[in-house]
Amino acid sequence: MGIASTTLSIGDGGLGVSRQLARPPALVGCSGSGTAATVYFAASYEDAISTFGYGKLTALAAEYFGGVGGPLVMVKATSSTAGSASSVTAAGTSTAVMTVSTSTAVDDFRVKIKVTRAAADLAAVTAAVRVSLDNGTTYGEEIAVPLSGVLSLTNTGLAVTWADGTFVINDTFAFTATAPIWDTTALGAALDALEATTYDHEFIHVAEHVTGATVGTLNTSISDLEAANTFRWWLAGTRDQSSGESVSTWQGVLLGVSPGFSAFTSRHGAVCASFAEHDDATWNCSMRRNVSWVIGPRLALVREVSGGAGLAEHPGRVRSGALSGIDDGDLVHDFRTLTALDTGRFMGAQSLPGRGGYYATAVTRATAGSDFTSIMHVRLVKEAARLSVSVMQEFINDNVRTITGGLIDPRDADAADAYVGDRLRLDLVESGLASAVTVQVDRTNNVVATSQLNFKVRVRPLGYATLIDIDLALSTAE
Repeated sequence: MGIASTTLSIGDGGLGVSRQLARPPALVGCSGSGTAATVYFAASYEDAISTFGYGKLTALAAEYFGGVGGPLVMVKATSSTAGSASSVTAAGTSTAVMTVSTSTAVDDFRVKIKVTRAAADLAAVTAAVRVSLDNGTTYGEEIAVPLSGVLSLTNTGLAVTWADGTFVINDTFAFTATAPIWDTTALGAALDALEATTYDHEFIHVAEHVTGATVGTLNTSISDLEAANTFRWWLAGTRDQSSGESVSTWQGVLLGVSPGFSAFTSRHGAVCASFAEHDDATWNCSMRRNVSWVIGPRLALVREVSGGAGLAEHPGRVRSGALSGIDDGDLVHDFRTLTALDTGRFMGAQSLPGRGGYYATAVTRATAGSDFTSIMHVRLVKEAARLSVSVMQEFINDNVRTITGGLIDPRDADAADAYVGDRLRLDLVESGLASAVTVQVDRTNNVVATSQLNFKVRVRPLGYATLIDIDLALSTAE
């Protein structure tokens, strides 16, 4: 056992690392700077910003650093579709016309600029404004309008320009901005980098939205890793409602065929469909975010605060508290009423009668009747498989007795069953992760001919009536 020690680190401002994550998540998304498809191990939010700049990748990282801790595994995906901005809608009698002169937005903003000091023209240099990124809910400090009429909106990738004219107090100029997004090639390159990395991580969280057509790239990566005895899962979100699109129309698209998800099933992860007004740690305002941005940190947190046993905890466990950062009335898509999304195998958030706050659901993309329809079962099975392989690897290149037909000698098979079973019962049952676990080496496989040791792990999740089978194999040859 190592010598115990205590370390102290002091960060500049908020979002310092509050705890060290044993198996952190990996985040994938677009950002304003940094090298694409290159895995980075970020120790803090400041570290992430200095490496990747601003964008959805680092905004999502802020939610994990602020609510859970770090470090985080991060990968930038190339922005195949650049950020953009809409035309400007002016309200009032000001004659100065504002346009968006730089429109490479790094995030989804609802910009509203309000005049706070009047001016007869730009030359007077008396005009001042305050900028909101959340449609006027929160404003920043007053900023003087320069003689040039050009105002850069710090770190957003946006700049606006006023043509000469009058500025009238309380008049507003509003527009929306859309974040960049990758295509499947860029996403695939980022995931390839994660497949090859030596930085361990439990799951992958994609910052931007996926569709029924693009989510397969994510799922294939996780599936390929599992074939190589590396066990991870994934979390992603859908797109939001478009401007002017009704909830019913948006819901119908998600429940339909591509770009909807009706044809997509997976036992490896979950797609979130709720959106909410969320207190954003990067922009210090309310941002309309997919609820995966708060459910992901909750899933990471429950693992850490319970010594690993939290893998079995429902992310919507009431006694663990409501989802953080979403105030009452700020959940846009409440699964308590949008039940079709729940039955359509989307994860989301819901209100509970007579109780404040909102609580996560736990549905995955697995088909009805599967053992993997809840995210808790997915996490448990992945953890059980990971631990099983780790323990069974102790038998690689070991001397194993064989009998007729190249079969493993029953005495050695029994010894392996007992050894691995005891280890897994300690890690899974005694820790409170599962109700039961058994291990059985395959006695019918010709280990001499195949140079492979096959075994089956059977694990029963908490509150579950049946055992889930995990079939694993290890090569015993060089």
